[in-house]
Amino acid sequence: PGPEAERTTEPPNHRTTEQGDVASLVARAALARALALVFAPPRGPVLNFLKDSLASKVAEAATYLDEGPALQAGAEAAAQALGDGGGLEGEYHRLFCTELAATPYETEYGPERAARKGPTLADILGFYQAFGFRRAPAAAELPDHIGAELEFLSLLLTKEADAHGRGAMEEAAVAADAAQKFFTDHLA
Repeated sequence: PGPEAERTTEPPNHRTTEQGDVASLVARAALARALALVFAPPRGPVLNFLKDSLASKVAEAATYLDEGPALQAGAEAAAQALGDGGGLEGEYHRLFCTELAATPYETEYGPERAARKGPTLADILGFYQAFGFRRAPAAAELPDHIGAELEFLSLLLTKEADAHGRGAMEEAAVAADAAQKFFTDHLA
């Protein structure tokens, strides 16, 4: 028996630490991307994703994370609350467009909003540029929109997972450091 025979004797959920780390990073990247879609206008493909796939995608990614059971329970509750998605677009519009019950823009929070808007946007754009993140031309949102920031976090986690998978540990460390700083300075 060759190495293939040895691999098939392992339990299906057995992973080496490095495989687990990469799987966890990919799962976190998938969750960040799914959350980015939660903050997109719920029309067309986005609405279909929210109604039909969000809960299953979160549940699938959650199996690779320590927080898995809580995430799976949250995904099930969200799926039940979404139902057929009727009224979702109106609620999105109320929250983020007309009444601004909640703003999806980072620079709209805090007591010194106007004073910190420029430097914060410059910092965000610096992160985006450093890692080659470009929003689609059709994306009309500002760089500090929570959906854009979550997409960027997903990219960083994907870059880190890819670097780990290739054994490029210095590259992985750069992506990990950037993800931590971006999360702390912007998403948190």
